[in-house]
Amino acid sequence: MRSPEVRAIAFTGSPAAGQRVAVAAGAKRLVLELGGNAATIVCADADLDEAARVCAETGYSNSGQSCVSVQRVYVERSRFEDFVARFRRCASQLRVGDPLDPATDVGTMVDPAAAARVREWVAEAVTAGARLELGGTVSGATLSPTLLACPPATARVVTEEVFGALVSVMPFDEFGDALREANATPNGLQGGLFTRDIGRVFEAARDFEVGGLVVKLPARPRPLRRGEGLRHRAREPALDGGGLHGAADGDLPGCIAVGLSGPRRPAMRAAVLEAPGRLEVRRVPAPGCRAGHVLVEVLGVGICGTDLSLFAGHRSFPAPLVIGHEGFGRITRVGPDVDGLRTGQLVAVEPNLVCGACERCRAGRTALCVRKVSLGVDADGLCAEYAEVPAEFAWPLPDGITPADAVCVEPLAVALAAIRVAEPRPAEHVAVLGAGSQGLLLTAALHHLGIAAHVVDPRVDRLQLALRCGAASAAESATALDASCVFETSGAAEAVQTAVSLAPPDARIVLIGIGHRPAQLDIATVVRRCLRLQGALIYEHPADFAMAVELVSRGELSPGRVVARAFPLARASEALRLAPGVAGKSWITLATGRHEEEYSA
Repeated sequence: MRSPEVRAIAFTGSPAAGQRVAVAAGAKRLVLELGGNAATIVCADADLDEAARVCAETGYSNSGQSCVSVQRVYVERSRFEDFVARFRRCASQLRVGDPLDPATDVGTMVDPAAAARVREWVAEAVTAGARLELGGTVSGATLSPTLLACPPATARVVTEEVFGALVSVMPFDEFGDALREANATPNGLQGGLFTRDIGRVFEAARDFEVGGLVVKLPARPRPLRRGEGLRHRAREPALDGGGLHGAADGDLPGCIAVGLSGPRRPAMRAAVLEAPGRLEVRRVPAPGCRAGHVLVEVLGVGICGTDLSLFAGHRSFPAPLVIGHEGFGRITRVGPDVDGLRTGQLVAVEPNLVCGACERCRAGRTALCVRKVSLGVDADGLCAEYAEVPAEFAWPLPDGITPADAVCVEPLAVALAAIRVAEPRPAEHVAVLGAGSQGLLLTAALHHLGIAAHVVDPRVDRLQLALRCGAASAAESATALDASCVFETSGAAEAVQTAVSLAPPDARIVLIGIGHRPAQLDIATVVRRCLRLQGALIYEHPADFAMAVELVSRGELSPGRVVARAFPLARASEALRLAPGVAGKSWITLATGRHEEEYSA
């Protein structure tokens, strides 16, 4: 899998095994089928007898041990109890017995432990409020067909792949609610829909996040009304007295399959910050690819202090905002007037887009560009399935690079720029205040230059990481800083005040972190010790970013060592809530499909 000759990998298996494949494969294109948790939506206008029969047959076939077995059924509330009764009747008529007997409907599971596991999950759900409508008994490796009604959304029978003879049925009020509930699980292999409303079919085709959607329609569905789903029609519509129809439709078959895994999508998933503390993963329009730009399929986005500040409401932003600026991905389209980049190329995105023409840019101070646009801060960012990026700000990476290294290229450029500003000498005593991800990257970059820093941070777990990144020593606090060069990386007012109060005469203090509270400085101390305070804002384009790309591409520096935790896109909000407590860098991975397994890099 690590061979550069292998460009794409397909794998079918468990999420845990799939994660190991993804880690070993690096940034290669992956197609991972990591289990299913098939949901079916039954609308009030459906044929309930047929829906109950089909769901029972497909839910319990092979004892539910199929990645496309119906596991969850969402039924419109007005018909919920009626459907439960019909489903229970259908399931109770299934024959349980020897799996080698052709007359058997429900046989054994893979082993007694598997049957016992499902029974344990059933008991948990019942304790949490679910109704056990049928089954739940185990004999050896056989679980009788089991039906649960109204399990809580957090129960394992809902959130995880059961892979057993168990179906859960839950009510819904609005069709959009049913789609959201159906999508709120790690697996999205296949889904089902029973309805007479062709408008809902097109809505599901657009918003049901599954690889394949099976729709059960009557012979003549309700006609489309004006404005419903037109862009999803295969033929030009015609308007007559009966509503809107396809001009040559005729009767539709009783069952159609809608494939949803094609490379072109009318919309994409993105992590959207609606307001401070409220981040939603939802569909937004996918970008195009204008002249001078490339379209990037985003594979991963790092989480940094800026993201956390926006999420906490400490910085203003244009809501709604797609977050994320530390990103990498693969080019899927190259716009006109682009040279040197190609489709399929892996790139790191430089997110601070500068004009190159203003007085500051011409003076080489692009970090202070008056027209600078920062993706994920001033404009929609990179935490989405696709991003349109000016070609000048897409930097090629080698295919063999690890995802952890790739996601750290941008913050490494920040560290290298701060070092350039401070100009520390190899024999000089250097201190780094703060061992968050930026402090750790700074420590690793200094170590690469032959400088072992003294690192101060109140958290022991972060200090241990700092030592692994090349720190000479690490301490939870300091009473003095025996360092003529001090980097303050947290932005916390107390840390800035500590740097000034403890720095020796003639020390250079470089401020990297941006806090949300002002610091009170003792000006007398600054003057009497001849301290020099210098701000270091991001990096200069293109030199600093080019240096970061070069060091990582040549394998001279591995910033990915600071990465500690990955989250899937669906859990972006949780990622931002938990990141401050993680020792090391957190990131959001979009490379491995819809599964929700997190892993340590």
